[in-house]
Amino acid sequence: MSTIFHSSSPRYPDVFSYLKLLLQPGFRSFSVFFIITFSILIYLGTWQVLRLEQKNILISNVDKALSEKPRPLDEVMNNIMEKKQNANYKPVIIKGVFEKNTHLKWLMQTHDGKLGYHYMALLKCNFGGVVLVDLGWVPMENDPRAIKLPQKEITFAGILKTISGRTPYTPDNLYGKNEIFDVDPLEIAGAKKWPTLLPFYVSHVTEGLSFEKFPHQEPFVVRIRNQHLGYIFTWYSLAIAWVFCFIFYMRRRLNDQNKSIFYK
Repeated sequence: MSTIFHSSSPRYPDVFSYLKLLLQPGFRSFSVFFIITFSILIYLGTWQVLRLEQKNILISNVDKALSEKPRPLDEVMNNIMEKKQNANYKPVIIKGVFEKNTHLKWLMQTHDGKLGYHYMALLKCNFGGVVLVDLGWVPMENDPRAIKLPQKEITFAGILKTISGRTPYTPDNLYGKNEIFDVDPLEIAGAKKWPTLLPFYVSHVTEGLSFEKFPHQEPFVVRIRNQHLGYIFTWYSLAIAWVFCFIFYMRRRLNDQNKSIFYK
């Protein structure tokens, strides 16, 4: 039996061949799957581009806020309310007296790899409000009641923060034991019945207040993760690789079809 050739060489696929293949019943579902998957990858990459822009703006705003000269807390509060500024990372100067027998233990805090807590104290400001102050790290075995706070009016500088933030894995605060796992002044004011508590707290006292040993005041460091550029590269690279896989698969299908026609 002899083989009959319809042409002297195989037919190479052109653009119309690819379009025709896309509409074939056996290939239509795979084409839809490719389009949906490719769209998702492009969406994820584009979303990371937007997140990168937002994160760069956030870092720029933090750097700008920290570069400002510390100003009295009441003055900063007026600017926050009148100009609708963000209170986070504003350097402030505070003047007031620490209230007796009022403290919170901010648990699960580490220093040099050792577990402890941050000692949070209430300070009655000279203009009448009450603010929560993070005085620094204390070893877990140290009794917070043994910490001696100044009982006279004191002036010091620190950094404002509105909320510490929590994750789905953060335990609930135990206000009955004066133990917290995240700092939310509005929540604390309601739970502890402190109606005059200001809606932010002071973190990392920078000057004007020191202790002999504990609480240990650590230097202020802003840790803002910014890995979005790597995520952008990952999602867009996967999208490009997926396109090449799709083209390779299409070419292989077309070549198989052409071979079957050529050798009939």
